Amino acid sequence: MSSLYLLPVAIPVLYLGMALLMLRSPARWPLGLVWLPVLAAVGTGWLALTAGAGQSPVLGLAGVGVSVRVDALSAILLLLVSFLGTSVLHYSRQYLAGDPRHGQFMAELALTLAAVTTLVAAGNLYLLVGAWVAMSLLLNRLLLFRRERRMARVAATKKFILARFGDLSLIVACGLLIAEFGTAEIGALAETIRTLPGELPGAAKAAAALLALTAVLKSAQFPTHGWLVEVMETPTPVSALLHAGIVNAGGFLFLRFSDLMLAAPSIGLTVAAIGAVTAAVGTAIMLTQPSIKSALAYSTVGQMGFMMMQCGLGAYTAAVVHLVGHSLYKAHAFLSSGDVVRRLRVEAWEQGARAGGMAQGLLLLAALAAVYVGVASLAGFGWQAQPVVFSLGWMLVLGLWLFLDAPVQSPGRYLRLLGGAAAVTGAYFALQTLASLALADVLVAGREPGLFGRGLLLAVVLGFTTIALMQSAGLARARFSALRVHLARGLYINLFINRWLGAYRAESPRQGA
Repeated sequence: MSSLYLLPVAIPVLYLGMALLMLRSPARWPLGLVWLPVLAAVGTGWLALTAGAGQSPVLGLAGVGVSVRVDALSAILLLLVSFLGTSVLHYSRQYLAGDPRHGQFMAELALTLAAVTTLVAAGNLYLLVGAWVAMSLLLNRLLLFRRERRMARVAATKKFILARFGDLSLIVACGLLIAEFGTAEIGALAETIRTLPGELPGAAKAAAALLALTAVLKSAQFPTHGWLVEVMETPTPVSALLHAGIVNAGGFLFLRFSDLMLAAPSIGLTVAAIGAVTAAVGTAIMLTQPSIKSALAYSTVGQMGFMMMQCGLGAYTAAVVHLVGHSLYKAHAFLSSGDVVRRLRVEAWEQGARAGGMAQGLLLLAALAAVYVGVASLAGFGWQAQPVVFSLGWMLVLGLWLFLDAPVQSPGRYLRLLGGAAAVTGAYFALQTLASLALADVLVAGREPGLFGRGLLLAVVLGFTTIALMQSAGLARARFSALRVHLARGLYINLFINRWLGAYRAESPRQGA
């Protein structure tokens, strides 16, 4: 029976085979081939649903080797990564067609997907570390695909430096866990940590801190976010591929070691604070970017901040819902960014006040807030019961409010808007409930946020409400002009780092080749 849990191995093997085929014939491989990993991921999900969580036999010698773990978390993420991978590969079949390096580009995309799916399915620390390092190195090659572009080289340099620190901290953390608990199997580690009678040993606490550092560096948290906002220098499919378990791999790492992180609350709160700052800064800067790809990149920075804040506060199922939803939305946004540029003429922050007037806009916001609080209370996700989910759902209300910026012409339209808002928020809480049920045996129940955690959540709610009000009033207005200038330049953090790396020095044509 345990040999059935080797099914996820088929997914990276298929991607390896695709890489060889695409290298030889980048535009003439069978189109249906890219769906085979998705079918294998569906089979993995069915196995997790019917047979339960389990681990494959160790593939190695004398009990030392690698293994694969199948549970609800790995099944969900394998399906997500393989589906997004299929979309990216399908898109890339004609992208760069005719370029002499088209086959190399397609092959490197497939190899990167093989590394990501191996990471998600890893059952022990050896395979996890190997896949993590391989994924990072392959991503660096993709970032350098347009090596002749200076900013592409700068972004790859920053990513390479941060990734090596992340790799080192991950390796040391895994070594500490093996030395302390005597096993490299992730499932066995989780069971051991859950049954510890007291506090974590010192070595385990150090491992938790190093794992948190690895997650923060991977997820482009402020102020290490610079490389992510420069991915526009790479081909568009790479930007989409980042959301298939690469830039959000830090969240996956936190979730996979949720038992360990929950036992180290001070480390989690530190990560939550870093995530909250990143979310606010990334979202504010995003509103001022003139380029659609820059805006999407800063939006990703903000969303990664949200994800790390959720993980740090112990809202693990909420983090899974966020990870999946954001990955699907943002990958689609990057792949369709060209169409957005053709259709978009004036951004929301340059429209001035709301079309219906600020007073009417505030009235609509108050009505949406009342609907949201009512739906949340009925669903059992109020501020007292589920403060993290409730607070993050408020961002959905703000998004709906900014989207519904047309003047309300009649009471009937007003009621339809509120009904639609109730349906959207109800769907949000339904997804949270389904995720909790699906992941109940994999992710431990999060702790109740203390005074610091609730204060952090309240600060995030107030901060994002302020940002939404500023966006509604129009950041282009004179009262916001100075702030808009500073935000448009990313608060100068990335500019200083680029200057330190020599990105703005004059170079000869030969050096740029």
